[in-house]
Amino acid sequence: MSEQHMDSKKRNIIIGSSVAGAAAVIAAIIAVLYFTGILSAPAAQPTDDQRFSPGISIAGIDVAGMTKEEAMEALLRAEIYPDGYDIQLVLEDQTIAVTGKELPFDLHLQAAVDEAYEYNWHGTERERASKIEELSTTPKDFALNPTLIREELEPRLAELTAPLNREAQEPTITGYYNGRFEAPEPLDGR
Repeated sequence: MSEQHMDSKKRNIIIGSSVAGAAAVIAAIIAVLYFTGILSAPAAQPTDDQRFSPGISIAGIDVAGMTKEEAMEALLRAEIYPDGYDIQLVLEDQTIAVTGKELPFDLHLQAAVDEAYEYNWHGTERERASKIEELSTTPKDFALNPTLIREELEPRLAELTAPLNREAQEPTITGYYNGRFEAPEPLDGR
């Protein structure tokens, strides 16, 4: 064998050994990072049977394709408040308009999400397929069932009606005219 051929062979062995050593070091580093938790396996992605079907909405918010957690986040971001609870507080010539957004409600969002999810995935595979088909032509919106939070309502109403309150005023004599004392009418408190 020639000397030149030997050098090439030695060089290939050295290069091969270096590459193998580097690969072993990289594999060891990855293993250490993985087992210490610095590097973790990708989170499991939700499957289609964990997501809402097209045609499902909650309080008018489309939740199709979302998981229960994503649906809850979407509802919270939407800042939903109940309709039909707008009121006007009137006293003499003063009026205060109060919207449902200003009143303390428990919207029971989790119950609505659970109800919609149960509707979506309850039953046999055939029943679920039938519901999905029905939802494609007749979407279903799940309503919220808001309730006033009584413990927070009274302080909130007191805050809203504070401008209407006034102290009672006893009449005071403002003058004397033609043998009579002049005094304004007393004001009742409210």
